[in-house]
Amino acid sequence: MLIDAGYQTASQVAGSRGYSTGITQVSRVSSQSESHSTNPGPNKQHHRLPRREVYFQQVRHASNNAKVVRDGQIPFRTVQLVSSEDNSLGPPRSLSSILSTYSTKTHYLHLVSSDPPIVKLIEKKAQQEKTVMQERKAKAKRARVMETSEVQITWESAKGDLMHKIALVRGILERGDRVEIAFIHKPANTGNLLAGAALKKVQESFPTLTKDELAGIAREWKEDRVEPAMRVIYLEPTKEIRDEVLKKLDESADEKSRAKEAKKAERRAKEEERLKRAKARTG
Repeated sequence: MLIDAGYQTASQVAGSRGYSTGITQVSRVSSQSESHSTNPGPNKQHHRLPRREVYFQQVRHASNNAKVVRDGQIPFRTVQLVSSEDNSLGPPRSLSSILSTYSTKTHYLHLVSSDPPIVKLIEKKAQQEKTVMQERKAKAKRARVMETSEVQITWESAKGDLMHKIALVRGILERGDRVEIAFIHKPANTGNLLAGAALKKVQESFPTLTKDELAGIAREWKEDRVEPAMRVIYLEPTKEIRDEVLKKLDESADEKSRAKEAKKAERRAKEEERLKRAKARTG
């Protein structure tokens, strides 16, 4: 978006419009000119002034591999500080006057933009908490999606092994996910394989027993896949189980949101106290 700012400087325009850390204000001098007088006399020359244009450009956040320029590494004597309270852009001031207002143990000054030079004071603990919160949100988002797991049970399994696998499937269903249970032969090199009447017996009993054991929490979402030596059954949690899982996720998210707001209020109070002390030191 291009905005003609007349003869204002980039910092004046930015100051009047406020500032968001995701946006950089960049200024340039146009090659176009404006005449100071529309009808000059024969002995008058045109007094042409450069027209300054200000445009806004999205800043890409630094990747994990990109070097973050901070604190004493910032190569500018005069910068503009982004307010930690409302993200507004402050007036130009010396870098040294900002560096003396905080402890590098708890904060760092981050160079957001080079043209014009804009910096923002970052609280290290808050930044770490933000990263953790983003990871939790991504995990919670994934948790709301019904995933599909696969469990294999061999026809040659003992009754105890079969019940152990059914318990494993129960755990998957109770966390709200689907399961594909594949009944197959064990590898041929691990021992004798069932065949004939013995195989036919377990081919009927194993899938039936599995479905019966999980009847209270599962339902079939797809018809069984039946092949001569393999059978796959498809189970998903009942609506009641799924609704309970989503309810717990929502309650957990609400609790985390309240905790987040409490921490933000605590940080604001600390920041106000820090600014008061810094102001008192500078007189």
